Amino acid sequence: DRVVGIVTRRDLIQVFLQPDDVIRREVIDEVLVRTLWLNPSTVEVAVYEGVVTLTGHVERRSEAEIAASMTDRVDGVVAVVDRLTYRLDDSHLRPDEPALHGVTEEWLRKL
Repeated sequence: DRVVGIVTRRDLIQVFLQPDDVIRREVIDEVLVRTLWLNPSTVEVAVYEGVVTLTGHVERRSEAEIAASMTDRVDGVVAVVDRLTYRLDDSHLRPDEPALHGVTEEWLRKL
């Protein structure tokens, strides 16, 4: 047995990496627009060497959490810096609570 070469961690993940501009476009198109139905101008998406920074203001805490979580699952993303703020902390609300009535209508209006 002999050593032929050394494989680094970067070598192993190289097959999963995507260019920063491709990652940015996918986060905007798939996460913000298609999944969360957000206006892409409300969230700034910056990507540097696979690290995605989300900055901006969304309506609900759940939207911010979903945006960060789904962004982390995009191919090529190595980390997410979540700088999103929100107006309504909906983490304690259940779907049948009166405070959430009208949410469906609001989301449909965004279409």
